[in-house]
Amino acid sequence: MNCTVNGPLTRSRGVRLRGSIAAVAHPPAHAMPACLFLLRAVLLATAFWIAPVGASILDENVVDFVVVEQDESIVYLDIVQHLPWNDDTYRRLDRKVDNYVSYVKTGGLLKNQPEVAGKAVVIRVVYVELPGPPTVWRLEAVKSRLKPRGVGLTWIPLTPPAKG
Repeated sequence: MNCTVNGPLTRSRGVRLRGSIAAVAHPPAHAMPACLFLLRAVLLATAFWIAPVGASILDENVVDFVVVEQDESIVYLDIVQHLPWNDDTYRRLDRKVDNYVSYVKTGGLLKNQPEVAGKAVVIRVVYVELPGPPTVWRLEAVKSRLKPRGVGLTWIPLTPPAKG
């Protein structure tokens, strides 16, 4: 398998790095599902077993995951969002996104992950509960707010690994 989970926790200007997932080589086309399987398995475990005390939207000063795929020019900073969508969750998400942007703009990301130099940064909200129209509107507003700062935003469902 061409995927690894790297590194101990590190600190940079008050933001802790919880985990890093990197594709270490260009996997052949038939191996890509194995990499995606590993990523989904790690995220699933994090969201349902570790998230309440570890990597999640609850700790606003922690970068949950840094995902680097060497065959892409993007580095994803994942936020594990396992809570129901409501006003409190929106406030937490806003604070966590702002902390992620600060982490990037103050050089914390490059200090802890120098291999991401030159890659576009995208904050990725990995959610458990499907967002309704008001939540999608809110996420789109955050995305628009981040665009002038040079940081992207996307959101994806946390899906369990395919049984097979």
